[in-house]
Amino acid sequence: MGDDEPRFGYGQGQRPLWSERDRDAERTRAALRAAGLMEFSDSRAGFVGEG
Repeated sequence: MGDDEPRFGYGQGQRPLWSERDRDAERTRAALRAAGLMEFSDSRAGFVGEG
């Protein structure tokens, strides 16, 4: 993986995961989605997880 590629790959929606914090935030978002919770968007209320 080159220096221009995110160290921890990509999350949902091709979100780049540059740091351990980004990776862990994506894991938390994935667990919340798996539990049936919805992420916030312009059209609905929900959780927000940031790196």
